[in-house]
Amino acid sequence: MTWTEPNPDRVADFLISHGYSSTAEPLRIEGSTRRYYRVRSTDGSRSAVLCVSSPFVEENDDFLSITDQLHRAGIRVPQLLGIRPEEGLLLQSDGGAHDVEQWFPTASLDEQKSAYRSFVSDILKMQSIPLEPPVAARFFDFEKLNWEMEFLFERVQEFMRLYRVDIFLSFEFRMFLQEVCAALGAQEPAVFVHRDLHSRNILSGSDGFTIIDYQDARTGNRYYDLVSLLFDPYLDPGKEIRDDCIQYYFEQTGLEKGRGILYLQALQRILKALGSYLYLGLEQKKESYLQCIEPAIARLEVIMHLGRFPDSVFLFLLDCRRKLLPALDL
Repeated sequence: MTWTEPNPDRVADFLISHGYSSTAEPLRIEGSTRRYYRVRSTDGSRSAVLCVSSPFVEENDDFLSITDQLHRAGIRVPQLLGIRPEEGLLLQSDGGAHDVEQWFPTASLDEQKSAYRSFVSDILKMQSIPLEPPVAARFFDFEKLNWEMEFLFERVQEFMRLYRVDIFLSFEFRMFLQEVCAALGAQEPAVFVHRDLHSRNILSGSDGFTIIDYQDARTGNRYYDLVSLLFDPYLDPGKEIRDDCIQYYFEQTGLEKGRGILYLQALQRILKALGSYLYLGLEQKKESYLQCIEPAIARLEVIMHLGRFPDSVFLFLLDCRRKLLPALDL
């Protein structure tokens, strides 16, 4: 890896001072503005992850603050090995060379079910964290949730402009989603939400799983992380695991009702993901995200049937299946 920014000599000095080589392997990045690299110790016996971001004030950094909150809750997250805030450099423990999307096909069904139950247990631990800054100052309220739906509509409209294809975006569909967002934003109690808990943000290592990419955590609905995990477009855990995890969650919380709200949150969350894939794939030219569009639509079709939503949802998804996917050659 040839360093161009920040200063390569300073990066090398930082790594060497902590016992690591300046040779680095870029890691897969999702939507984050941070850049991540795997580095190895000078004796080759261990690896770590270097995070490169903008210079920051250590005591005000969301990642460091939330790392501490999660660690105190007993959730396995990367350990901080070194920091140089004026350079935007963080060195942290390596949670594993593979994420759950890559690990899943190699595991037995029993291993998969056990792992997903452990992820649900981590969600429950997160929901027990007392709300404090910066999480307590950010909300999945109506305004945020509805903004995400408006973002989706804009991305679909941009797709229609580019490809000259009409997709069903009815007034009824928009009004239904506004009602969904209002219902979700009013749910109590509000809890700690990871915000992006899916198979690519859980690493698999020889000694267990590590959760990453939580710096944008916010306060919100208790089902947000659960549906993000179980209806993940990157990896479908399957009906058996999904049903088992939902049942396990309700047993652990003592809740008897809530599946209706769960499916509403699933609909909103995966529609939001669809908008992100369209934006990243078509407008940001990150073409790998286009491959996520069909799985997102497939998950939405499952959610639609589980939630028994209005015809306007069915018609939107039908147009996506019949028009959007062929236009993108997917």
